[in-house]
Amino acid sequence: MGRWSRLALGALALTLTAAGCGGHREPSAKPPRSIGASTRAAATVSGGSSPTPAASPTLIAFVTVSAAGTGGATEVSEPDQIDRLADGPPAAMESARAAVARSSGAGTRLFAFVLAGCRNDGAALAIQAGRITARLTGGEGTACFVAEWYLAVFAVPAHLVPPGTRVG
Repeated sequence: MGRWSRLALGALALTLTAAGCGGHREPSAKPPRSIGASTRAAATVSGGSSPTPAASPTLIAFVTVSAAGTGGATEVSEPDQIDRLADGPPAAMESARAAVARSSGAGTRLFAFVLAGCRNDGAALAIQAGRITARLTGGEGTACFVAEWYLAVFAVPAHLVPPGTRVG
């Protein structure tokens, strides 16, 4: 198939989807997937210019949540705090709350992020001077008509978080 044929086919598919002829998800339908902690987790810790890998921060929960409108990020100290950040299927949220409860303790800080993406399967954490951020992993090269929202929760050894660090 030539380049112009693929472009025409893509334009037709986009037009049909925008016109309501594509797949449609009922508002009451369950999100397509909810998974527990992903094996695709990565972390970097940086004191300045070049990040260095750190195996200590761990992705403890990664679940699909309802459309959030805007992302959010916060430090979590109690399992129920993630309910204020995101709303998702009851089983997925219970799994995330259980992961927070298991991972809470002295010497560990927990950070939760709501991130928009498309067919992602994990998240990565970056600790840089003065700021902790997260980004989604997987889903490269995939396009979605409507963004999918994910809740990613990380457990981080407290000694890796500099005083005064902002989340998000």
